[in-house]
Amino acid sequence: MGRKPETVPYRWSRLPAQREWMLAHAGGCPIAEVCEDFEREFGTPISRTQVSLFRAEYGMQRRRGNRTAHNWHSVPVGSEVEMKGYIKVKVRDLPTTPQTKDNWMMKQRWVWEQAHGEPVPPDHIVMFADGDKRNFDPVNLVAVPRSCIGQLNSGHYEWHDAETLMAAVAVVKLKTGITDALNRPRKCAVCGREFTPDYAPSSGKYTQRTCRDCLDKGLRAPKHYREERTVTCPVCGADFTTRQPRKIYCSKECQTAEMYRRKKERDK
Repeated sequence: MGRKPETVPYRWSRLPAQREWMLAHAGGCPIAEVCEDFEREFGTPISRTQVSLFRAEYGMQRRRGNRTAHNWHSVPVGSEVEMKGYIKVKVRDLPTTPQTKDNWMMKQRWVWEQAHGEPVPPDHIVMFADGDKRNFDPVNLVAVPRSCIGQLNSGHYEWHDAETLMAAVAVVKLKTGITDALNRPRKCAVCGREFTPDYAPSSGKYTQRTCRDCLDKGLRAPKHYREERTVTCPVCGADFTTRQPRKIYCSKECQTAEMYRRKKERDK
């Protein structure tokens, strides 16, 4: 199907007068009225589709059924609107990317960039340290890695200011670093090939030392024992060797004798 005979193509970059008129009038009026007023003003028709595409390109979309939709483009730079409890501020007249609203920015992000003189680092978001979404004091705004947000919101961490928030972030980074270390590639203790563990244990006491291929064959790495050390028994004074880190008595008899002696001292 070809273009309707009563419509003409518009390249808005080459029609500054028409573009400025559309920017001023196309945002807050019904599409039918915009079409009639445009033809009355310039003597050339414009279709409903062209008006909709113009709105999308310049960030002036209006959701169906929202009769109080905000005219994102007609307000001046510095204007603020509330969305889902947060404040957005207009930082540029027009969006740099068509069909977006990137000329609007979260106010906490904008305040952080103004205070630090640089953009927020990639993959970071700006959080309110005290939890108050209306406290835009630069001291209260902290740039947090996006990778830490999930654990911070898990309920296991508490903070009430910038210092405690950064401490919580440091703990999350430490735990993440431990997990990464436990998941680092290693050599299989059976076949000698390098492999990546299938899981990371909750503590470093037990780690996977056998690759999946050997485990599927029923092979397992031999147990890892600590080096032997020489210990002097505090009861009988005898020297003995052990691999257990907490063993201090040479025999069960010496351990029982020491416990009995301590009990008698407590009963005196």
